[in-house]
Amino acid sequence: MSTTSLTILSADDLVGSVERRCREAPVVLVLEDLQWADRATVAAWRRLAALTVRLPLLLVGTAGPAPRRPDVQRLKDATRDHDGLVIELGPLTDAEAHALAGPDAAALDLTPAGGNPRYVQELAAAGGVQSDALTALIGRRLGYLDLDAILLLGMAALLCPVFDVRELALVTGHSVTDLV
Repeated sequence: MSTTSLTILSADDLVGSVERRCREAPVVLVLEDLQWADRATVAAWRRLAALTVRLPLLLVGTAGPAPRRPDVQRLKDATRDHDGLVIELGPLTDAEAHALAGPDAAALDLTPAGGNPRYVQELAAAGGVQSDALTALIGRRLGYLDLDAILLLGMAALLCPVFDVRELALVTGHSVTDLV
C-alpha cells in the first residue's frame, strides 16, 4: 500500500487525479474534520462520492459534532442514501478514557475531558490537573465561535450537563427563538 500527498489547486484537479489513480489501483481517500470543510471541499467530496459507483474508490471522512453545518449533514444523509456507512462516534466511556490514557493514568480523574480523546490525552499528560495547556487547547477548538456564543456557552455550563433551552433563555435574557 502506498500513500501519496497531493498538492491540489482545484476540485477538477483532485477529481481528475483520483480518477487516474483509480485506473491504476484501488484508492482510499481520507478527509478528516469535514465539519471544517469549506463549501468547495464539500462539493468536491460529493463529486468524488459519485465516482464510487464506477471506480475502485473508498472515501472515508470524519466529522466532529460541532459546528453542525447543514451542508455536512446533507453529505452524511446522501452517504446513507447511497448505501454508504456513517458511523457516529460518541464520547469515550470512563474505561475507554483510562485505557487510552495508559496505565500511569489509572488513578486520575479524567471526567473533565468529557470523553474527548484529545482532551483525555492532554489531561493524562498533565497528571489529571486541568492545566493551562488543556484550557488553551479547548480555546483553540472553540475559536470559530464569536464572543456572544462563547459567553452563551459559559452560561449554559453553569446549568448542568442536560438542560432545557427555556432554562437557558431565562438565565441569559435571550428568547428561545434566538437561542435555537
